[in-house]
Amino acid sequence: MRETVLQWNMGFCRESNPYRRRARIEALDAMVDTYSPGILSLQEAPLDLRSLRFLHPWYRLVEGPMGIVTGFLESRWQVIAHHDEVKGRALVVEADSSTGRLRLSFWNVHLPVVWKDLAARRTFVQSDFRDALIARRKRGPGRSELLVGDFNLPPYDDAMVRRSGLYASRTLPWVEAKTLLHDPHNFPLFNPTWTLFGKPDSPQGSFFRQPSPDDEGPWFLPDQALMSPDLALPGEQQVWLIEHTGKAELCAPAPTRHPEKATGSDHLPLRIVFQAR
Repeated sequence: MRETVLQWNMGFCRESNPYRRRARIEALDAMVDTYSPGILSLQEAPLDLRSLRFLHPWYRLVEGPMGIVTGFLESRWQVIAHHDEVKGRALVVEADSSTGRLRLSFWNVHLPVVWKDLAARRTFVQSDFRDALIARRKRGPGRSELLVGDFNLPPYDDAMVRRSGLYASRTLPWVEAKTLLHDPHNFPLFNPTWTLFGKPDSPQGSFFRQPSPDDEGPWFLPDQALMSPDLALPGEQQVWLIEHTGKAELCAPAPTRHPEKATGSDHLPLRIVFQAR
């Protein structure tokens, strides 16, 4: 069985325009209808999600700090427990699939914002986040892991790829081999988000920002999915950018414009598919 995650930093904390706020709710409605996600991973979400008819009573919504909300489709998942981690920057939900064959530890992540000092962001990931991840593994071994959200670092950053950080690799066979041989509490994860690099036309990432003269960009990829190798689909794409819905344009048509000038957030949503068994 394959399962779908809908990931979106909705940007409600920075948006006061009521038309745009309503349009983002309508966009979420359209994406839920189109993709039927078993899991919702939202950051900077509105406070009234529980009142939305297209979510209630179908999804079990778990609310964390700072607008982090995770939803599990109750016909497919049973929520066992949930915890705030990493100084309120992650919401961890332990859930079991309806078949009982998959025990999942799902991390909904929103790390410090992209314009903060790079060294400080790396230190946060390589200390606070890494320590919380390893501690959670020690307390609840045996669960497959899926980390989804706005990491505010690119997939190739040292804090993302090195063993001293989140230890996330784009090479699935290497991850599988290391998982069998490595420290049971500090093992690598597979990052299928790399497949979004090299896209020939815009959008070429999930976040647009005009770069400084010495910076990369203008498209960035802070929104990612990291997973245990047993959740991977070998040889297949697992992550897609969602550029538009039937009810709202999610991205401006030209890369010289900021996506927030459309009705969507300043982040594009991701559709993520994994092996749920």
